[in-house]
Amino acid sequence: MDHVECTACTAPTPKGLGRGRQKERPEVATCGGCGKRWIGDKIAHCPRCHETFTDAAAFDTHMGGNYRSGLACLQPQSVGLSSCDGIWSTKT
Repeated sequence: MDHVECTACTAPTPKGLGRGRQKERPEVATCGGCGKRWIGDKIAHCPRCHETFTDAAAFDTHMGGNYRSGLACLQPQSVGLSSCDGIWSTKT
């Protein structure tokens, strides 16, 4: 799997807010099925294949089939998604 530079990889690390101020701590989500952890309210994680996606659009891209005949997970690379540190994205 090739590493693709994306905004998740190149985003600046937040600095402290100074002395006497509390830092906002990002909420960490964890999947109970696979144990993967992520931070971010737009991140989508598939409970079937346990892949993690940058947003709902990337998640939807990896879903094949339809609600009537049944949905199935497709390999993210096979539908044109790229990975940045294990998180799949529609952006390259």
